[in-house]
Amino acid sequence: MSILDTNTLLKHYTSVETADHGKQFYNSIKNCRFQRRCTATRLHSAYSFNLKKSRIFNLKVLSFFHYFNLQNLLNILLARRYDTRTTIFSPEGRLYQVEYAIEAISHAGTCLGILTNDGVLLAAEKRNVNKLLDETCGSEKIYKLNDDMVCSVAGITADANVLVSELRSISERYRMQYGDSIPCEQLVSWLCDVKQAYTQYGGKRPFGVSILYMGWDSHYGFQLYQSDPSGNYCGWKATCIGTNSAAAIASLKTEYKEGQMTLDEAKKLAVKILSKTLDATKLTADKVEMATLKRESDQTVTNILEKHEVEKLITEYEKMEAEIAAAKAEAKAKEKKEKDAKEKDQSS
Repeated sequence: MSILDTNTLLKHYTSVETADHGKQFYNSIKNCRFQRRCTATRLHSAYSFNLKKSRIFNLKVLSFFHYFNLQNLLNILLARRYDTRTTIFSPEGRLYQVEYAIEAISHAGTCLGILTNDGVLLAAEKRNVNKLLDETCGSEKIYKLNDDMVCSVAGITADANVLVSELRSISERYRMQYGDSIPCEQLVSWLCDVKQAYTQYGGKRPFGVSILYMGWDSHYGFQLYQSDPSGNYCGWKATCIGTNSAAAIASLKTEYKEGQMTLDEAKKLAVKILSKTLDATKLTADKVEMATLKRESDQTVTNILEKHEVEKLITEYEKMEAEIAAAKAEAKAKEKKEKDAKEKDQSS
């Protein structure tokens, strides 16, 4: 395993004009690792690193720089130097391990939350749809924390189980001490303190899970919160985490009607957004988990929708989409017919 000095690499780079092995070089760079003796931080300093495939390294490989920005490459190499601990800041002030944990959320199942006038809705994508799975043992994505709060998780399920247990313990300790349900934001804040500690102390790693919380308390009514692996949290009117969350949030920005939405409308909106953002070719009840939280007779009522209820929502959405598509096709055919008739009159 040879050592390649970056100064040498830069020297060869200036004399290369053709490209043959750029892809191989990129794969080798991804596996490189800084040596502990490297302490320089300037661009033209001697950054040393290992190439696991050093036998393919030659002048032709160096031509990869013509279509891969040199600065981006060196940024990747720098990240490898500072990503071994959560307690080490990079020169840019970044904590790479925390960023990696947040990045893991973007590959998890989609979860979205919508705040309405009469309650809160959580909807989540189920990845495990095995027919042999015993669903009576528990939910995959949605968990009840206490009488007034429910959460949905996106990320590593094992980490989520630990955090859900901690949330329930905090909630019960508060109830035993004060005889009342813990306020929603206080519960979220206390758990985020725990998550933040796992990004600050050595020998620990961040929890690879983001959580959406929906709840009600006498102080602020219905509430929706999101927390991430860094320990940050914030309140939302509508949001989404997980795969394709950016597309889902863009749809929510246009479809969400603040101060006008009901739970029934939120259910339809959730199905619409999930059908557009999930990677599955067709949305089915097996792949969706949905829960609502509302108030009835001065009591908080939480409900996880049954499979047939979700199936009904999906059927209604598909029927509505089919009607819209048929109307568009009819309008297009009518427009074409009028255009043809107009051209015929002009020709005659």
